[in-house]
Amino acid sequence: MICSAVAFADILQHSSLVIGMTGTAVEQAVGLGKPVIAVPGNGPAFTYRFAEAQNRLLGDSVQVITQPANSHIIKEAEEAVDRTLQNNKYLASCIKNGLERMGRSGGSIKIANYVANYLGY
Repeated sequence: MICSAVAFADILQHSSLVIGMTGTAVEQAVGLGKPVIAVPGNGPAFTYRFAEAQNRLLGDSVQVITQPANSHIIKEAEEAVDRTLQNNKYLASCIKNGLERMGRSGGSIKIANYVANYLGY
């Protein structure tokens, strides 16, 4: 597999599931209707507490692994991936949840146009 720093949107669009360790990427995945396995880390940003709070905002599309990543937790995440990809009802609910929680695409351009109009540009 080749990783790319400039193809995130394309990779996400073609993914069936996301294993996430960053807040913004998890939000974008949920917005596209992708199920997410969130694995909190030991760093200062994507902690278990943050992942749980984000889960409350984003709903059932996000499954939070309960401990920071280690070999046992990676196995737990692997099992969650297998269960998730075999559950067609859940996968369909992730699409619906993404639209309900994040809305349709185009929000950024609408906000930019609103601000530009408000400022008289």
